[in-house]
Amino acid sequence: MEWDVTSIEEFVQAYEQFNSTDPDMPALVLKVKELLGMYRVVEEEVWYERIKVPLYRFGAPDVSGASVTYSEGDAVRHKVGWKLKVFGIGTGGSREVYVSKSRSFSASGGTCKEVFVPVRMRVARVTTFDGERVVGRGVRAEVAAKKKEEALRGRGCDTLEPSLCRDGPPGRFDEPFDVRLSGDTSGQVHEFDRSWETDVAHEVSVQLQQIADVGSLVEVERIRKLGVSFFLPSGFDYFAHFCHGGLWWERP
Repeated sequence: MEWDVTSIEEFVQAYEQFNSTDPDMPALVLKVKELLGMYRVVEEEVWYERIKVPLYRFGAPDVSGASVTYSEGDAVRHKVGWKLKVFGIGTGGSREVYVSKSRSFSASGGTCKEVFVPVRMRVARVTTFDGERVVGRGVRAEVAAKKKEEALRGRGCDTLEPSLCRDGPPGRFDEPFDVRLSGDTSGQVHEFDRSWETDVAHEVSVQLQQIADVGSLVEVERIRKLGVSFFLPSGFDYFAHFCHGGLWWERP
């Protein structure tokens, strides 16, 4: 490879752009060798798929007439509600994307819901050559090209197995929810509200659809006000836990 001022500037620009995505060392070494012309990476097959990045999991207690509503309020900053950092797979670059528009979803007695945002990924099966010799095969994936300032607007909600809103994530819960209504025999439904403005970023792993055991790591941070409203019939004691990823019920 012959070097001149233009080729050096292009190399530096490509290197800095890739390095800014915080790649792991093997991916960085492979990318540098590719830029230097030592390795050649050929995409054998390319396709696009949407991964579901979970934002919040919640459910309602298994009591007739009980319901819980999840809602997103005004953005705290940046005029958007969520910030996602989607880490690339293989030599795929990492990227931050923002999610705009507020949404609300509801769960009725005994059901478990998960709110997610669909993110479009570009996935490729690649073969790496050293000259004409094959030195490796694998997969690389990254967020499909999109204008940097353009925020995602889509949101979705899946129904999960009820047990998934009872078996909470490992580690410390942030806040308990404790409401005792077993002594109230009126039959009325009581309303309770909780809301938050701040959030600590957490990481989730999202599997690709067409390749088993390959997933993308995503850092999720909420920068929008979030609220949960409870509509709970009298005659029961209710206890749940909140944490960064959602709401988990302990009883009833």
